[in-house]
Amino acid sequence: MKEKMNVIFIITDAQRADHLGCAGNPYVKTPNIDNLAREGVRFSNYYCTNPICMPNRATLLTGLYPNVHGVRSNGMNLNENLPTITKVLQKRGWHTTAIGKMHHQFWLGPYRHRTKSSESLISWAVDKGKNDPVGTNFPLPYYGYDEVELISGNGTVCAG
Repeated sequence: MKEKMNVIFIITDAQRADHLGCAGNPYVKTPNIDNLAREGVRFSNYYCTNPICMPNRATLLTGLYPNVHGVRSNGMNLNENLPTITKVLQKRGWHTTAIGKMHHQFWLGPYRHRTKSSESLISWAVDKGKNDPVGTNFPLPYYGYDEVELISGNGTVCAG
């Protein structure tokens, strides 16, 4: 049986497309990403369906527009029953891992909150679950990921 190739999605928040060495930036040094781009596939023509992080992540994961997957703004949970690329890869034998800021539920709440949305201003000002341990309380698989190492919070108030 042929060995499966590695599939790596590198997704960053608020990064200009030309802020990589492989994109021609003479000042920014990104040797590891440049090497991955040289040996793999680098998409250089991408149009964002929503400039807000949670809806855009939901689109990348599902392949659906925000009006279809339902995450129109930050603070809205992605429906766990929607098909995702990670679930497809998992069913075909890939081991899937999410590392970083892969929030598909507001404030990482699948183990704590079960509300549909948190679009109010106060929910973003006060994160009631920010000090809760994720560890063994975190249900897997999480949207098709076998392993999850998440960063919680936003801006300068991050943990994980």
